[in-house]
Amino acid sequence: MNFYLKDLVYRHPKANDLIFDKLNLPLSLGPLLLLGRNGAGKTTLLKLIAGLLKPASGAVHRDGRVLYLPQRFIAVPGFSCMDYVVHLAWLNGRPRREAKVDAAYWIKHVGLEGYEQRPCQNLSGGQQSRLALAMALNSHADLVLLDEPGAALDPLSKETLRSLYQIVADAGVGLIVSSHDPTDILGPFVRVVIIDGGVVRFDDAPDVLRTSQHSDPLVEAFARSMFPSEGTNGRTRKA
Repeated sequence: MNFYLKDLVYRHPKANDLIFDKLNLPLSLGPLLLLGRNGAGKTTLLKLIAGLLKPASGAVHRDGRVLYLPQRFIAVPGFSCMDYVVHLAWLNGRPRREAKVDAAYWIKHVGLEGYEQRPCQNLSGGQQSRLALAMALNSHADLVLLDEPGAALDPLSKETLRSLYQIVADAGVGLIVSSHDPTDILGPFVRVVIIDGGVVRFDDAPDVLRTSQHSDPLVEAFARSMFPSEGTNGRTRKA
């Protein structure tokens, strides 16, 4: 599947501020970690990729089904975990009968076996993240966008979440995870994109971020936060 942004221009709908100006970004190169400070434009970018926002100009090419999962889990009152995985997959385009057949498999696959009939609003934060990913996988999406999924989780739940990223990747599903937490680099990501002020400040493999010194202060700050044991002496200078 081929997903990319070409000459994307987007303005804030109320203030008319320019958020992205002719942004070009390929999205089909393996699991991608989208990093940036709060307010850097990560959520806006994910919503543009998903088609939830419309650019002023330029193109968002989607060669397949895209599913956006917001930061906050939205429980459906009265729905069990099974209901949630089936119904929301159906709302996202999956035939209901097929969604029902596969739901139990994905619930078990993300570690929620035995929770099928539990009300989804009674789950912990970590369990809600698991359930949301089960729904995404059951939807047969080609690209899953996770918006700050670990923002409200404790360190142990975050570690579990990273193992779930690997499940998505192993299922052959495209994955983009936005975060402001440098420790998320521990996931299965083959590419890191850092944005700030609507501009791509870094786009390369995690090893390049780890082994190079960067002239951009923001990129260098992320590198130091992600790989504190490396220090500046263990990294070569990169413009």
